Amino acid sequence: MTITMQQIAEKTGVSRITVSRALNNRSRISQETRRKILKEARRLNYRPNAVAKALAMKKTHTIGLVVPDITNPFVAEITKHVEDRAAVGDYSLIMCVTNNSLKKEDASIRSLMDRRVDGIIINHPQSNAQSQCIRQLKQEKFPFVLIGTIDGMETDYVMVDLAEGAYQAVSHLIRQGHKRIAYVRGGNGRLRLMGYKKALAEHGLGFDEELVVRCGPGLKDGAEAAGKILAMQDRPTAIFALNDFLAMGVMDALKAANLNVPEDMALVGFDDVLLASRLSVPLTTIAQPMEQIGKLAVEILMKKIEKPTHEPWQVMLKPQLVIRESCGAKSQQSSQENT
Repeated sequence: MTITMQQIAEKTGVSRITVSRALNNRSRISQETRRKILKEARRLNYRPNAVAKALAMKKTHTIGLVVPDITNPFVAEITKHVEDRAAVGDYSLIMCVTNNSLKKEDASIRSLMDRRVDGIIINHPQSNAQSQCIRQLKQEKFPFVLIGTIDGMETDYVMVDLAEGAYQAVSHLIRQGHKRIAYVRGGNGRLRLMGYKKALAEHGLGFDEELVVRCGPGLKDGAEAAGKILAMQDRPTAIFALNDFLAMGVMDALKAANLNVPEDMALVGFDDVLLASRLSVPLTTIAQPMEQIGKLAVEILMKKIEKPTHEPWQVMLKPQLVIRESCGAKSQQSSQENT
């Protein structure tokens, strides 16, 4: 049986308004009365009606999270940190997976708005500046935060400097003596491409369009991209992958071709997911501070929900190169130490 505030009022001999003040921690009520009401509420196992509360407060204390692909470890880890921080703020989370589809992203955002969430976080948006749904969010001043950016649109966002991260990764490979470095470009990858080109230019190496291999976002896509690279007549000696997930696919393909990492092919990823250090050949990668990204996205969204502002909150975090065995640097260091 559902217990109501009216029943608690009858049991404690106070008005329903007084019960409401006690349960919602409002003022204008004595501590003794508050304690009596809370004790009776616990005894009766009272549970507040979330729908009624939401209607009264015009808030659902629910936020939406739109993600492209939950199988990607980076997305899964970000989701965990978003959920953890939302729970601390007493927000529930509704997640929608788009499978990297712009159409599904649009439908997910509309569905979340229809369900009256208080705000939305969009991780790695597929949208562009002409997206009708994103434009609607902006026009209605609906609180939303991106993890990433949309080219040509001023929005609230949290992200890592992807161009700088790619620059660090490719520069590191060049310092290891590599002159032909392939880039496995899954998805957009525009900012990483900028960093890739910058590193080549600064080290006097020309840009070769053939070395940029586009592919889908999955493990098999990474493996297929590696297959194309291995079939090149002038095969590169190193591969930079858009993310660790694709790098894992690349590593699978290299193993299937009986090639060793890093002896036959150096490899660098991007993200530093938990699995990166646990692979058979630990992966050199660019670390993104995933916990910080998830927490900041929620905190900015909560601030926008509580007090909407016109000025966008934009946070750009720094990437960090994490050197492990897959790039060959540790092998070189070990050889030098043994001579």
